[in-house]
Amino acid sequence: MPARDPRDAFQLKILLADTRPPVWRRLLVPASLSLARLHRAIQAAFGWEDDHGHVFRIRGGEYGRSGSEEAFDLRGERVSLAGLGLGEGETFHYEYDFEDSWTHLVTVEARLLAGAPLRGPSCLAGRRACPPEGSGGPFAFAASLAAAQDPSHPDHGQALAVFPRGWAADAFDLEAAQRAMKGI
Repeated sequence: MPARDPRDAFQLKILLADTRPPVWRRLLVPASLSLARLHRAIQAAFGWEDDHGHVFRIRGGEYGRSGSEEAFDLRGERVSLAGLGLGEGETFHYEYDFEDSWTHLVTVEARLLAGAPLRGPSCLAGRRACPPEGSGGPFAFAASLAAAQDPSHPDHGQALAVFPRGWAADAFDLEAAQRAMKGI
């Protein structure tokens, strides 16, 4: 059902598929948010660098940016979450970086009426650090992380190079995620 009140909002849980322990974020977004802006919000909340193509797969439709396919991108600018008629418990996929194939499972946890119209999306919670860009997708990332954490692993030194200085798997900085989402 489309948004009727400018205060309509969605609470979304976004789980980065195939990560153990799981990496996830919880967002509160206006129901009127376009998929293009949701893409930017996910990028900010996870700390991705937006250097690759992306696609939302929702009810058999695809929306996003894939190389130079301009029309594909424009669909994401025009389609809002409310316009899709999403309900509580419904899920859809967001894939980022087609080479590494980072798939995010997005679940509509709640459709709510906020106390006042939301100016934009916000990050409410999350767990664990987002894998670094270029870490090879979920399975290569897991292998690199295991090798980096085990000094006796034969690939320990090479695996350490995958992770930026100061990166910690267990870290999630809610304030940094919230700051990154300002202006989206």
